[in-house]
Amino acid sequence: MGQRDGLGNQQERAEADLQWLGGVFDGEGSFSLVFNGRTETATAMVRFTNTSDVMIAEVLRIMDAHGLPRHVQQLNPTTGTKPIWHISINGAKRSRRFLEVVMPYLRAKRKEAAIVWDFVQSRLARLPGAQYSAEEVNWFLELRELHGYRLQQSSETIRLALAKARR
Repeated sequence: MGQRDGLGNQQERAEADLQWLGGVFDGEGSFSLVFNGRTETATAMVRFTNTSDVMIAEVLRIMDAHGLPRHVQQLNPTTGTKPIWHISINGAKRSRRFLEVVMPYLRAKRKEAAIVWDFVQSRLARLPGAQYSAEEVNWFLELRELHGYRLQQSSETIRLALAKARR
């Protein structure tokens, strides 16, 4: 225990980091399947949004240490307010990489992450551009309902759009 944080070796530190990261994403992260009405496609997105530079730096440090993909965006909404940071993981391959490392450490949002995982695994097992399966459409709608989102289009409109997409 020679270190200030009480963690004696790198392996313990890496495990503690992943536990912390899982807790952060449980509390403030989101696991989504995003529908693009223009292209009538759905894609996976994992996102963490925060205004704390310290929190963002720590999340990025841990993600980098584990080789996790991410896109970082800083928004400055108005003068006199803190910048808003978004860390996003977009797409099936990147989401799968993130989820395979972080999902074991999730508790509160494990169900949402598992739905995204199932969707991503299914999409990656199919040929690029393959039509969405009924199961994939159901996962999309289940996650939207679980989140309580109000859709711009009805569930049936989205179901039909995804069912006909990529034919």
